[in-house]
Amino acid sequence: FSLFNIVQFKNEGCRSSSTISSGGTGSTNRNGTCYTSTECTTRGGSAAGSCAAGFGVCCVFLISRSGATVAQNCTYLRNPNFPNSYSETSQVSYTVQKCDNSEYHVF
Repeated sequence: FSLFNIVQFKNEGCRSSSTISSGGTGSTNRNGTCYTSTECTTRGGSAAGSCAAGFGVCCVFLISRSGATVAQNCTYLRNPNFPNSYSETSQVSYTVQKCDNSEYHVF
């Protein structure tokens, strides 16, 4: 018998406990990716709920700095002045790094 069990799980999409306000329609939960707590931190995300039967965290990626690189699937872009509106006349730009050679969608 073994004292240790190795748990492996896929880094699939998950529904986080972090919410987005959507105007007059209430709020909805952000999407994230299931990682270990360490992987989430290393990749620059924030743990927001659990996944993989409690062995993983639903990791949410949020960028609010102009000039930043989007390197994770399902990253949320937020204006640099959040929660206030962004009234600057200068542009805000981001670099999107392709995560997977088989898919490329920007919404």
